Amino acid sequence: MVAKKIFSLLALVWMSMLFLWGQHAPLIWESQSRNSSESMPCGGGDIGLNVWVEGDELFFYMSCSGTFDRYNTQLKQGRVRVAFTPGFFNGDTGFRQELKPEEGHVEITTAAGTIELWVDVFKPVIHVEVKSRQPVKAEVFYENWRYQDRLIRKGEGQQNSWKWAP
Repeated sequence: MVAKKIFSLLALVWMSMLFLWGQHAPLIWESQSRNSSESMPCGGGDIGLNVWVEGDELFFYMSCSGTFDRYNTQLKQGRVRVAFTPGFFNGDTGFRQELKPEEGHVEITTAAGTIELWVDVFKPVIHVEVKSRQPVKAEVFYENWRYQDRLIRKGEGQQNSWKWAP
């Protein structure tokens, strides 16, 4: 009876160790996102990104630690939208977006080429490296979502550190 309990305990410890040391499954998208809720995280140092492709355009939100608004809520600094001419994505044909945490970047591959997004851990610099099989023109747009004052609605006070409506 004691031997059975010891064997069960050792088997449980062994399976737990395999689980903790196991390789994580890769995070891969094989189609474009519907919106930002299907974005991938990426970051370095105190800069963070949410990266996604929607409607044949590349998007990413930017955030930085320590950037709070007057209500003590940490907000995104804005969104960057990149449109390519000629079309780089062409729908979902050959589309693959992969988070590579060991290498510290998001890689987007299409029939037209590859895009790598990564953040420098020593400087506040976001890198977007485009390798295309043909020349492309990239139009980059910064979109600030805070363009006017807005009152905080009921329940939004829970997202700041004060935990009550200002």
